[in-house]
This record gives sequence, C-alpha cells and structure tokens, in this order.
Amino acid sequence: MKALISKYGIGVTLIMIILEYACFPLPSEILLPLTGYVASFKNFNLLLLIFLSSIAGLIGCLVCYLLGYLLGEGIIKKISKNASIKTKIEKTKKLYLRNKKLYLSVGRLVPICRTYISFFSGIYKDRIIEFVMFSIIGIFVWNSILISVGYYCYNYIDMQIIYKNYKTIIVIIIFIIIVVNVIKKKKHTI
Repeated sequence: MKALISKYGIGVTLIMIILEYACFPLPSEILLPLTGYVASFKNFNLLLLIFLSSIAGLIGCLVCYLLGYLLGEGIIKKISKNASIKTKIEKTKKLYLRNKKLYLSVGRLVPICRTYISFFSGIYKDRIIEFVMFSIIGIFVWNSILISVGYYCYNYIDMQIIYKNYKTIIVIIIFIIIVVNVIKKKKHTI
C-alpha cells in the first residue's frame, strides 16, 4: 500500500478512502496514518489533506446510504451472511435506532460499525442533509486523528518496521478467527 501511495500520490489515497468508507475491506487504521506519512514527506498541506479525506469519506458513506435507501433491508441480509458480521450489524442497528444523530457522528469512531451506519440511515430514509451534517463531524474527527498521527509520528519512526509488525499481528488474528470459526461450524454440524 505504501508503494502504491508513494508512486501515485494523494489522489490514489483519496480513492482508497472512498472505497474504505463504502465498506470495502481496507483498514482505515492503516490507510489513514499511511496517508499522513506520505503527505509529510511530500510536503502536502495537512489541513487540506484532512479536508479532502473527509470529503472522500463522505462520498463513500453516501454510496452506502444510497444502497440502503434503494435496496432497503435486503442489502443488510446480503452483507450479514457471516455470523460475526451479523452480530455487529445488529448491534449497530440497535445503537443507531436509539439515537440516530448522535450515532451518525460518534459511531464513525467505532471500527467496523462506523461504515455500516450509513446503510441504516438510508434504509430508514433519514433526511440526506442530516445524514451529511452528522456524518461529516465523525468522519472529520476520525480522519484528523489518524492522518495527524501518520503525519507527525512517522517522521520519527521507521514506517516499514511498524507495518511489518502490525501485519504479522493481523495475520495471526485472522488465522485465529478462521480456526475458531471452523471449529464452531464443525461443532454445529456434528
């Protein structure tokens, strides 16, 4: 990802941010700090980057909002075939229905759930102006924190070492999740 961003610049990063907010499996916890890191050594303006990334995030959220608006609950059924995702989506739905406006902002700071709330806002036909207004607050805060971390901290730390360590941890966690899911499925079939 670092090589791609370094080679093609901030433009490719913004496209990746749109995709991440539109529920593509790109981890913002890696993507956004990496964006800040690249911006720091390319002398790209941090505030402009945060603004552009927030707009990109909003575009991605609007994609999910429109899918929810047009497809209704059917989109959730297609996404939630996996039991763990289904549980997280149900939790997101309950929190969202409890306080829509608050959760559209604060929920953007909760990994995984932060992208699914856009579907619910569309499904329940929330007013687009409220969706945009409350979403942009959470998107701006999330992007500001993670991009700033990359922008300021990665000047002092070797990014490749952090990425390699983080990648190893992710692979181990994914492996454990797969093993646990396989064991659970075998227990249910026996």
